[in-house]
Amino acid sequence: MAAHWTEIARLLRFAILLAGMIVTCALGAWFAATGRNVLADLCASIGAIIFGAGIALVGQMYHLGEDFAGGMLL
Repeated sequence: MAAHWTEIARLLRFAILLAGMIVTCALGAWFAATGRNVLADLCASIGAIIFGAGIALVGQMYHLGEDFAGGMLL
């Protein structure tokens, strides 16, 4: 998938990132409800990593500039 990332349509790439965040947050909520706090924290951490990667990849897809701090503020 990573080798052909640029060949995937922009909307599909965004949907993949969004689905990753939704799935990890839903799993984290389910683990928290069942009392598995370590797994819930792990899912929240993975979701945060996907969110950070999503910011960088969306910035790259739409050429938002080279200034990382400006992209984070946006």
